[in-house]
Amino acid sequence: MAKNKKSYGNKVGYMIFRWTISLFGVGPAYFILQFAIAYYVLCRPSTVRTASHYLRRRFRNSGWLKRMWYTYKYYYKFGQCLIDQAAISILGVDKFNLEITGAEEVLKLAEEGRGIVLLTSHLGVWQQAVSTLGFIGKSTYINIRREYHSQTMGLDNFMDSGVDIHIISPDNFLGGVPELSSALLRGHLVAVMGDRAYGPGTCEKAKFLGDDALFPLLPHHLALSTGSDMIVFLTTRIGRQHFRFEAIVKKISPAERDMGKTEGRTHLLRWYVDILENYVARHPFMWYNFLDFWKQ
Repeated sequence: MAKNKKSYGNKVGYMIFRWTISLFGVGPAYFILQFAIAYYVLCRPSTVRTASHYLRRRFRNSGWLKRMWYTYKYYYKFGQCLIDQAAISILGVDKFNLEITGAEEVLKLAEEGRGIVLLTSHLGVWQQAVSTLGFIGKSTYINIRREYHSQTMGLDNFMDSGVDIHIISPDNFLGGVPELSSALLRGHLVAVMGDRAYGPGTCEKAKFLGDDALFPLLPHHLALSTGSDMIVFLTTRIGRQHFRFEAIVKKISPAERDMGKTEGRTHLLRWYVDILENYVARHPFMWYNFLDFWKQ
């Protein structure tokens, strides 16, 4: 997979949004966003093509006109998430309503002292959701490649969140696996994308929205090889400056750990994919993986 994935927008555009948020708040930024999205959908065919990888599978029976409306809505919701995430760092987290469900289960798991693999996905406001992890009381190691729009909008600056964050790039030696494994063995929390594959040698196909898609095996391999448990973190924008974060805990049973490496990883992958399918059924415009990972 190419390391430098194309991003829409440019530095000037992102700075205009940040300036608007700083001076006038998120409302005017949403207003400007309507015209920016209309331009991309109507004048940039690649925009429609990129969204179609997901939308034509999620809305299989929709006609061309409805698909165009879905494309506009999809990118507009994505733009709102970018604006809201940027606004958290600009206006402060106290300006937002943040709900966390499943926190008590997470705390109980953390108290057991083992490492925890946190599966994040390209859902809603997932990047700033990392800033809510301070209640767990563990150092957090994030396996992430910083993308252009994230750096320019200031979305992946976790350092002021109060969480002890360490960024481990997938471009590091062996994808950063030695560092991630070491962190888990020391009882820390490791956040890994569950829906972004960084290379064919670390992936496996699973049915997703009716077709085979290529998912990374790294989070499942890390959990089984280090004796760690898992949490799936779902993030949803449910209104203006109102987010919900849902943690789903997976304590891996002795029987699952006794499975062979291949069988165990496949079993955990299917568990995650089922959760992801359920999520996009409930929130079809909140999943923002723009790669055609059905055909990688």
